[in-house]
Amino acid sequence: MVAVAGERCPCGRPFRLLAGIEGRNDDILHLPAAAGGTVAVHPLALRTALAGIPGLVQYKVVHDHDGLHVRAALRPDAVPADTVHLVTTRLAGRLAAQGAARPRIEVELRDSLQDERDTAGKFKLIESRLRRPAAPVR
Repeated sequence: MVAVAGERCPCGRPFRLLAGIEGRNDDILHLPAAAGGTVAVHPLALRTALAGIPGLVQYKVVHDHDGLHVRAALRPDAVPADTVHLVTTRLAGRLAAQGAARPRIEVELRDSLQDERDTAGKFKLIESRLRRPAAPVR
């Protein structure tokens, strides 16, 4: 996804400027599979699961050694318990459809996720804090 800047390039070239670029910086999650081994879950699967949840303004999914941690900012009129329930059930359902074993899913409500940007100003919606399993040596 890109955001087009309102102004033209000061160098005089006729091309539009981009104000920001989002996407392709999320991580693929490597989760335990229900049938054994691991399964790669593409970030789009998680984004799709969370899209359209009423009350959810912004989220970040962090995968670490003890499961998935969803940091969520809600609309002022949202019912927190309902939104947390939707987040956990939709994620669990989507992961099961991908063949993943049910991970622990914890939702942490926050006022804002502005502090989640990295030093370059990028915001990952889906982040793995685990190293990808090494391929077996043959």
